[in-house]
Amino acid sequence: MNIGSGNGGIINRKGNRMSLNVRNVKSVGRNIEPMDAGTYPARIIGIVDMGTQLQQDFQGKAKPPAQMVGVSYEFLDEFLKDDDGQDQLDKPRWLSETFKMSNISQDLATSTKRVKAFDPEDKAQGDLYAMLGNPVMVTVSKEKRKKDGKEFNKIMGVAAMRAKDAVNAPALVNKPFAFDLASPDLEVLKKQPAWIVDKIKTNLNFAGSPLEAALAAAGETVPPKQEAQAVE
Repeated sequence: MNIGSGNGGIINRKGNRMSLNVRNVKSVGRNIEPMDAGTYPARIIGIVDMGTQLQQDFQGKAKPPAQMVGVSYEFLDEFLKDDDGQDQLDKPRWLSETFKMSNISQDLATSTKRVKAFDPEDKAQGDLYAMLGNPVMVTVSKEKRKKDGKEFNKIMGVAAMRAKDAVNAPALVNKPFAFDLASPDLEVLKKQPAWIVDKIKTNLNFAGSPLEAALAAAGETVPPKQEAQAVE
């Protein structure tokens, strides 16, 4: 019996109707194994200004809003694998973190620790954007999510790379990026994870900002703003 077709679709040699319907295709995402826990050489690939954000209450006390920043790292010796388990040297691993921006005088603040790791010689004089591409050592953990048991990496700390190692550190594979709310680049914004984009679009200073104007000019929907909480 030859393969034929009819009003009901293609018929195979056994007389069974075959189905090739895009509505029935199940998306199969590739499982990316997390890196082993440890400390890895990396470079700063991206810095994103997330604006002023509400902070979660701590022990029943409201915390004041704070400026938040997102930083992404490109690892220098860890890569995604191909189907044969070989490193794809054009696809280095990335990890990102977000933290509150504090004045450099606050020694215990995460932002202070990061800046000292990013720029130990203070060449950038505190300007995060000027630290793009700098080499660092990133310590990651491998943890399990409670809801599904899947493993993931979490950034535990960032330290300065030794000067003699920094000189020989490989260059970035990908182009570094920066998003500045004072001069927003919508193309950079669109490439960020959805939850980051939502955070940026609902920052407390969004109303009347250059970002609001840029989104309006591009015909994009302007989201409702967050409500600031009173802090005693």
